[in-house]
Amino acid sequence: MNLGLVGRAALVTGGASGIGAAVGLALAREGCDVALVDREAGGPMGAIEALGRRAHAIRADVRDFAGA
Repeated sequence: MNLGLVGRAALVTGGASGIGAAVGLALAREGCDVALVDREAGGPMGAIEALGRRAHAIRADVRDFAGA
């Protein structure tokens, strides 16, 4: 699939596991650099970088506005 995302950047919440991780990886396959936001560190960082894309993990809880 070609979504025309080569060279774009994406921010994915819930990116450390499950659907968020799958979305981050799919976006990287389409050519995006990806920032993954989650309460837990980790996620598909290595797999994204193996595709030649940049990956960045941000540890944050988007439910906690006071902590932002």
